[in-house]
Amino acid sequence: MSLRIQQRAVMITIHGANQQDTEASVIELESSATQSISESSGSGELRTASSLHAEINRARYTVQQRLADTAVNGLLNLVLALDGQEVDQDLSPALLEVLERHGLRALTSIENALWNRSESGWEMAEVLSLLGRINTTMLYQQRLNLLIDALWSPWAAIRDGALSGLATMEDPQTIEYLRRSAEREEVPDLKRDMNELATHLQELIHAAPVFEG
Repeated sequence: MSLRIQQRAVMITIHGANQQDTEASVIELESSATQSISESSGSGELRTASSLHAEINRARYTVQQRLADTAVNGLLNLVLALDGQEVDQDLSPALLEVLERHGLRALTSIENALWNRSESGWEMAEVLSLLGRINTTMLYQQRLNLLIDALWSPWAAIRDGALSGLATMEDPQTIEYLRRSAEREEVPDLKRDMNELATHLQELIHAAPVFEG
């Protein structure tokens, strides 16, 4: 299979089910929830409108999170298909689309994939690096927090990807986290890079102009 065909197949996965399929899945789960409540009511158990609403919301969340998980898996597969070729050019639009479509659920999926790994996963490192490099303010603090947490991954490649993303964001609020991570870092190059980034960010604070009122 050619690289372009692989990319097209993965992009279809990233888009997930179309709107009609999504709505059909939600309707099916809503119907199941309604039937469950009707059966409970028939057996003498009193169910309120609020409990029905809660059941439907859980059904909706299940479908939406599942779609976000599928999209994130598609992203990781896209990185593998690219195999280092034009990652930024091809992956940036895909990542932005996933974030726009799924919002916080996409970051939850990335976080789950990050911590449920049995191997280093260089493709995850690429996604983490890009989370800091993409040109958008969308979910800024949440992306920053995810990258900070990833500094504590047991996998050096993932810590390196997170550090790359943080270096692009250049946010001084990460200074203390970088220093703490550097203290426990066992890979010499990563330890050095963490300390250098922390120092650089501290210098940015001192160099910032002070405006007097």
